[in-house]
Amino acid sequence: MGGADSGVKDDTREIVFEAAKFARDNIRRTSRALNLRSDSSSRFEKGIDFASQQLGVERALTMIYESGAGDILKGAYDVKVQYEKQREIPFTIKKLKDILGCNVPKGALISILERLGIGVSEGDGCLIAHVGEDREDIVGVNDIAEEFIRVYGYRHIKPTLFKYAALTEGGEPDGIKIVDKIKDVLCAYGLREAVTYSFTSPSFADKLRLSGSDLRRNAIRVVNPIGEALSVMRTTLTHSMLETLAYNVTHFVDHAELFEVARTYLPKELPLAELPDEREKICVGMYGNGADYYTLKGAVENVLEALNICDAKFVRSNEPFLHPGRGADLYVNGEKAGYLGEIHPDVAADYGIDNFRVYVAEIFIDKISGDESLKHRNFAPFTRFPVAERDLAVVVAEDAFASDILDAANGAKAANLVGFKVFDTYRSEQIGEGKKSVALRFYFANLERTLQDAEVNDAMDKILRALKRKVGAKIR
Repeated sequence: MGGADSGVKDDTREIVFEAAKFARDNIRRTSRALNLRSDSSSRFEKGIDFASQQLGVERALTMIYESGAGDILKGAYDVKVQYEKQREIPFTIKKLKDILGCNVPKGALISILERLGIGVSEGDGCLIAHVGEDREDIVGVNDIAEEFIRVYGYRHIKPTLFKYAALTEGGEPDGIKIVDKIKDVLCAYGLREAVTYSFTSPSFADKLRLSGSDLRRNAIRVVNPIGEALSVMRTTLTHSMLETLAYNVTHFVDHAELFEVARTYLPKELPLAELPDEREKICVGMYGNGADYYTLKGAVENVLEALNICDAKFVRSNEPFLHPGRGADLYVNGEKAGYLGEIHPDVAADYGIDNFRVYVAEIFIDKISGDESLKHRNFAPFTRFPVAERDLAVVVAEDAFASDILDAANGAKAANLVGFKVFDTYRSEQIGEGKKSVALRFYFANLERTLQDAEVNDAMDKILRALKRKVGAKIR
């Protein structure tokens, strides 16, 4: 920044001290225009009072003298502009009361200001504050009010309505209610909320292995970015979550379970001709502490259950940054609502996460927050009679999805079937290459009586026929 040739070196023998003050607005504009930030530009653009230059030089020379580091020569050049060594700011008690909204005792006001080094005298129908050259931050009556109330105490300000204000019923919009419900569910699940910038690095698309035709590559560039790392509007939350998790890993945090609710910005075309498509999403990320795919899926399912989503379906995902076979796309009402799964090891390594398996989910809120999610859930009575359980192990092709097997069982429309699940998978040489055994458990119940074995057996036969027909299952 200009100090390479003028800095102090081993052979330096003479040093000239300069204490300066510059116009803060000019420094701010220049620093932004050149995209060059330094400690001095940060200080100058915030404003330095005139009294500090002389004090700074004298302090530096005192340290040179006390340390015996050099000889001090006489003489100084002072080229400072003319300025008021003491400024006068007129104000009234009424004006301070209007600004602060509380009573301002005159005696307390004068006492506090004088103790702060601000003299007060009586003027023509007003008070006059005498501000020294060491308080350039005080330029008007609002600053006088701030100096007074920070010492007098903010507790003296009582909340009051505006003169023409009126009370309203209030309440949250439906969209905010849903977001708050989602946050409550995820917090109860043990996750912590993260908040990251809506800006990100243009390298996110390459790090996530997005294809050239992927619309998420069409990021909007910021005209005057803070830096290259924050120069585009993000089109996905996954990149931000992975960077946050990577930060925790590099700072020796052995586990993290986070979520973020935020928007992404996908342009309809570039360059922008209209506002982009802003979509609110949930992003969940975790690693360590026993985190796995099912822990992540459990968080997503808890959110779906809280929003009364009963027809969600998980299908193997083809997202390029997810591990093949350990990721799923979420479908609600037949539409893709997001994805979840383990991050591909190569992608995780690019983010600096080598020692953990990382899991991320990203869900569109508008796809899971229909009108039904705001209604109360309907409950059905449970039976007073014993529930009959039946286990069934079938052999299917290796590439058969559990969701397809469950759909086939459900499609059988077996009488008195109240629930079913997959509880085990098994592979061995006896089963055969390219095959696997899937164990399912079925629950049967009736509200009015105890079921007979023959009824349950008939229902199981019907389910088995449906499994054979739809997924080629054979009883093991």
